[in-house]
Amino acid sequence: MADQPVLVDDAYLTLDLADAGDRTLAAYGDRVVRLLKSLAAERSHFFVATLDDFLGAVYALCFAKRNKPPFGDRTGPLEVPVIVKRAEHIAAGTTRLAGSWLAGFHFNSALFRIAATYHRGLKVVAGKEKVRGIWVADLLEIVEPCFQDWPHKQLDHIYNEVNQLKHDGGGIYFTRKVTWSQAIASLGELIELFERWISKSQLRGRIGCGIARPKGGD
Repeated sequence: MADQPVLVDDAYLTLDLADAGDRTLAAYGDRVVRLLKSLAAERSHFFVATLDDFLGAVYALCFAKRNKPPFGDRTGPLEVPVIVKRAEHIAAGTTRLAGSWLAGFHFNSALFRIAATYHRGLKVVAGKEKVRGIWVADLLEIVEPCFQDWPHKQLDHIYNEVNQLKHDGGGIYFTRKVTWSQAIASLGELIELFERWISKSQLRGRIGCGIARPKGGD
């Protein structure tokens, strides 16, 4: 039997641009386009790779919001019977394309991508793309003096929750602390850093934060 396509390759999810939330997501897409066409993107494949994953976070939030039902913040524990049912679907050779569990799946995907691009984006801005073993707290010490009033509170919340998902035995079994509004705000925080970094780099005539690097840095 010939292979059958799982999904139609020219199918699109349409955002409702009359909806304020969808307009916000669309606006982030427009800002990513501008960043991808910037001189910084031409000069740095590290920056392009970071934007690629950042755009994936925007996509994931689009799917979570336009899911049926749309994503809703979870304040209670995981529903084990739902997880069992999803596993049974897979075992039977089927998967659902909608439902509350899938909305949470897309939201978690966005959180992982936001946390990753936060860390990697700081490395790009700090000029530490190739340095291993340098963490967000270390990078903030380099970047914050350059952008002193740059907000990153929501990014920090998400980064911490993703670390909990990765490293704590129970993950976020009992509750999810990060809300939808925090995830949306975090996108704005990170893209603002990128835009300001590019603007400052253009003024200085070079790509970089413009801060003296510590001894031993690449």
